[in-house]
Amino acid sequence: MPTNILDSFLKTPRLKSVKVSPDLKWVVWVWSNVGKYADVYIAALDKPDRPRKLTDFKQNTTILSWTEDSRFIVVNHDYDGDERYCLYRVDIGTGKATIITEEHPSYFTRGGQITADGKYLVYGANYDFENAREIEPTIIYRHDLKTGEKLMLAQPLKPCYLKPLLNKQGTHIIYRKSDEMKEKLEQRLEELGIDFNAVGASNIYFEQIKNSTINPDMRTLKLCIASKRTLVGYYYDRFIINEQMRDHIISEIERNQSADTATLFFYLYS
Repeated sequence: MPTNILDSFLKTPRLKSVKVSPDLKWVVWVWSNVGKYADVYIAALDKPDRPRKLTDFKQNTTILSWTEDSRFIVVNHDYDGDERYCLYRVDIGTGKATIITEEHPSYFTRGGQITADGKYLVYGANYDFENAREIEPTIIYRHDLKTGEKLMLAQPLKPCYLKPLLNKQGTHIIYRKSDEMKEKLEQRLEELGIDFNAVGASNIYFEQIKNSTINPDMRTLKLCIASKRTLVGYYYDRFIINEQMRDHIISEIERNQSADTATLFFYLYS
């Protein structure tokens, strides 16, 4: 491919991170290769041909979430690619951006959602604020937007990439966890008479069911068991495997165990 054609292709405008507002009236997205930086744009769903630019930080910007009242979005950007992101709450009506985390953090942030009452920001950071030191694991915090107080919600022992997700009411979070998760699940399932090693399905992971109709409150998870997949997992603080699931789990494992990439799933309710 000639160099000039390749350059033109790489400079083609791209849309990503498309997110529809909870009230289904607005859509926001990141538009790159339109200007020097990737910025956030917004349009009304009934007038999609009239988009307007919502951010102009002079840095590449990413959309993290909507607020439940559909009045604000949470976005972030780093500085010249240093991956040390600061977070902002952006008013979709005025475009006013209010910084809600440290401007030049010495740590990495993960995710960012504001609770339904607008009081708190939930996010992850590989930083121990109490002892003012960067660490390897990502701690999940509830950040008071008025006082700045940070309450530790979860402290995984081992590092892994996690992005906490908040349910609609702001009462529960879901997040990925590495430490001891597989062992704990295997122990619990072994109590039910299920031996994953015996059937060759030794990898276990969770997925959030993102369909808002099926799972509007994020109280349902999908547990996947695969024979040849990298182990990742979401840990839910009220996750319970009950006795009624035993026969279904065993039958699904037996039905899928012959496939090289067999994957089975079932729904878990808290």
